[in-house]
Amino acid sequence: MPLSPMFQPSLQRPSQGAFSGERSHSRAHTTVSFEVMPPRRPENTPAFWTMIDRLLAVQPDFVSVTYGAGGKNRFSARDIVTRLSCDTPYQLIAHLTCVGTSVRTVESVIEDYLDADVRTFLALRGDPPADDP
Repeated sequence: MPLSPMFQPSLQRPSQGAFSGERSHSRAHTTVSFEVMPPRRPENTPAFWTMIDRLLAVQPDFVSVTYGAGGKNRFSARDIVTRLSCDTPYQLIAHLTCVGTSVRTVESVIEDYLDADVRTFLALRGDPPADDP
């Protein structure tokens, strides 16, 4: 499902991002960010992207994409990060939940994100899998 026309190619990546150190953090500037999680059920996907359009209209400094406990929604989160990286000018933070995940899997996820031009990560221990407390 494409993003709304307001987020199509006419937008350019901002030259001054929340993490670039170039923006003046005066009292007049308030950092705005959103954390989103992929929909749990496929039938909620259209509503999810409608919500994303509405959130991006606020022009946040960054958007972080997480996924459910125990690695649920990991692959749909990766798809969302990749799509937002390609289709929007916003700084993205990709969550990496590491518990119960092999080093090779974490490396593979990072490689996918790097290929999608994502350069900011939040590595979390995460919740232990339900079957391995």
